[in-house]
Amino acid sequence: VTPLRILHVDTGRTWRGGQAQVDLLVGGLAARGHGQLVAAPAGPLAERLAARGVAVVRFAPHGDLDWPAGLVLAARARAFAPDVVHLHDARAHALGWFAARATGAACVVSRRVAFGATVRLPHAFKYTRLPIDRFLALSGPVRDELVALGVPAERIELVPDAVDVAAVGRAVVAARADGSAATRRAATGAGAGAFVVGTIAAFTREKGQDVLLAAAGRSAARPHVILHGAGPEEATLRAFATRAPRPVGVAFVSDDEPFVTLAALDVLVVPSRAEGLGSIALVAQAAGVPVIAAAIGGLPEIVHDGRTGLLVPPGDPEALAAALDRVHAEPAAARARAEAARAAVVAYDVATITARTESAYAAARAGRAALPPRLR
Repeated sequence: VTPLRILHVDTGRTWRGGQAQVDLLVGGLAARGHGQLVAAPAGPLAERLAARGVAVVRFAPHGDLDWPAGLVLAARARAFAPDVVHLHDARAHALGWFAARATGAACVVSRRVAFGATVRLPHAFKYTRLPIDRFLALSGPVRDELVALGVPAERIELVPDAVDVAAVGRAVVAARADGSAATRRAATGAGAGAFVVGTIAAFTREKGQDVLLAAAGRSAARPHVILHGAGPEEATLRAFATRAPRPVGVAFVSDDEPFVTLAALDVLVVPSRAEGLGSIALVAQAAGVPVIAAAIGGLPEIVHDGRTGLLVPPGDPEALAAALDRVHAEPAAARARAEAARAAVVAYDVATITARTESAYAAARAGRAALPPRLR
């Protein structure tokens, strides 16, 4: 493949799934010989990329209508002369398309979440009127929402999240070998032979940590719980964890070592009320950790009920408690599902997903080249 010059734009100021995916993609594209520039706010993503020698420029707009920031980005883009501008989140989409238009580059937008497609007019305008060449939908439900908004299906590529399978495996083995996983289990009050379950997600209502706490309090398995993350719902969750029925032990973790938490868990739970895909489930599968997930959004695309994990109705603590009890009572079956998941997750390895993204770039460029000159 002929090397491309790619401008990535991401406006996330914290470290969440979207930023982790940009990090993986930039690394995957660098390995394939592409030149890249990343526009992002000062924060974890910019720091990680700069530490690896990736060129990073500051882009921190104050809202979707911060046109001065958009004009500065367009000037940066003209200096870089990209072949592709990849806009990785909603605010990047709102402002970053102008950078592509100013340089004649192909414009690609990633959409990570399923939303109320017909609720807000700005969504319809942004998705159907701005000159976007390709949309990358994280899952089938996200693709369906884009179509419902009026985006032509032929301009949508289904490109799921990636996972660095080998790196996850190494990190989990290391966390178990150096004792950090055992220390994390002990933080919940768990002794030898205890059943430890948990989540790794931002503390927001849609992530459903309260559903897990309610389920753990009802479970006959009496699980200890690790909640790994940070966010606006933390105080609410801490209060929820003290109510009856409550788990026997809860540990709140806010560090940047998710692999230590994965290594400490007997089950990773994804109890989301809404989810574009749920990439943490892929990470758990790569680590060989059993997964229970809500049957919402794109999660059923990566967790196949009874084969690679268990699915439960979203927002249903009783059903989740029953699934926890099932895993606890049938450890051999849980291990078998986890092994099947580890075999299947190679389809989401970073090299494979990077190649799919690269193909989407090629399609976007071909579509732009086919336009009349006045529309390019």
